[in-house]
Amino acid sequence: MIQKLTKKFIAPIVREMIMAREDEIVKLSTLIRASCKKEEKRSKFNENIDTLRAATKFYHDTECEILTTTPGFCEADVENYSDSYKWLSFPIRGECPETVPNMIASKVEDFPNDCLAGILAAVLKNQVPTGVRVRGLSIDRTDTSFHFCISGSTSLEDIRTLAEQYKHHGNFQVEK
Repeated sequence: MIQKLTKKFIAPIVREMIMAREDEIVKLSTLIRASCKKEEKRSKFNENIDTLRAATKFYHDTECEILTTTPGFCEADVENYSDSYKWLSFPIRGECPETVPNMIASKVEDFPNDCLAGILAAVLKNQVPTGVRVRGLSIDRTDTSFHFCISGSTSLEDIRTLAEQYKHHGNFQVEK
């Protein structure tokens, strides 16, 4: 009689409990895998941020060395057919009023780096607040893609001044 009760009532309940436990185990396993993937992504993200930081420091140090060891040096162009590189120091040395417009007006097909450098120089000239020192511009072209980096520096005191300016006036003082 106990055997019949076990087969009829208890066995299905136990089976249901086991299946429910299996579902919980599968859900828990899925959560653990997702958590591990998030941790791997977070670890890779942190690694990438560390790499960017190191590259920023390296770029800054290299640019400072160029400017220190060759004080008259203000521009470099490396040209190839489908790729090229341009580095330009700021402010543009020996700049006259037509320098930037001439860069922008240069033939885009023949001198795209000069044209982009002129466009960025014009924007920076009119937008960078006093206290932020733009040091250089680097443009790397591969085929029809252009990657650029604008370098510069500022001090904590200048940041405080800029924050106060913005708080009181809603904008920054720009040297032109």
